[in-house]
Amino acid sequence: MTRCAIAYQNRPRSSEPPHPAPEVLYDRVIEATSGITADGEVLTPLDEGALAEELARAYQDGFRAAAVVGMHGYRYPEHEAPDR
Repeated sequence: MTRCAIAYQNRPRSSEPPHPAPEVLYDRVIEATSGITADGEVLTPLDEGALAEELARAYQDGFRAAAVVGMHGYRYPEHEAPDR
């Protein structure tokens, strides 16, 4: 799994070194992978069972909060519907 921290690269003076990276705000990443084409066709369906197992494992490990990030969910909101 690849982790990346998102930060701004704004530098008022380009000759100065970049600011130190901010502290990471998360302790675990669970990826819910699925593949959808630009036309909305599902290439790789979401494995809900595997996702449920990962979330249950995180709960057992003491996690009680989560942030959910959906990329480009606005294009095909039916994939984001809670009653799926």
